[in-house]
Amino acid sequence: MKEEVWSFMLDQENRFQEISLEAFDRLVNEEDSRAFPQLGGQVMLVALVHMRCEHDKPRQVKAIEFRRYRLTHNGSMDPNSRERRKQMTAELASIQPQKQNSGNVVDASRKFKERRLHNEFSWAPTVSMVQQLSAVIHDKTKGPFEPREIMYQILQLTSTA
Repeated sequence: MKEEVWSFMLDQENRFQEISLEAFDRLVNEEDSRAFPQLGGQVMLVALVHMRCEHDKPRQVKAIEFRRYRLTHNGSMDPNSRERRKQMTAELASIQPQKQNSGNVVDASRKFKERRLHNEFSWAPTVSMVQQLSAVIHDKTKGPFEPREIMYQILQLTSTA
């Protein structure tokens, strides 16, 4: 079994369009990538769909991420936003569990940092957006499973996030 990642962006009309993984990787990994000049100065909403595949055929939505990217006027990721994401991720990774001195004190710093990172760099789709994304995925998979099944898998994954 292998995993593929499919990337989709929500356009101005709130419709999902597939974007190439290469363009998405350029946006995320290259400074001044100008990967999406048509979206300059906007916030880009992306759905990353992790598909489990068998024999090169999609079988299951394994995971899904809804990410938010602030873009510069030329369509690159905003450098301030990039640095903030890196800083927040590093802070989250560096949190060490604290020894319990008192049974009444709970260290919630990790939970608060996770929530702040999620709120700033993620987004939540509406049910109609999930329906539409399911239909787009169904079209891309050429029918191994139905849009309702895809939607159910996405809703299960997002409801536990």
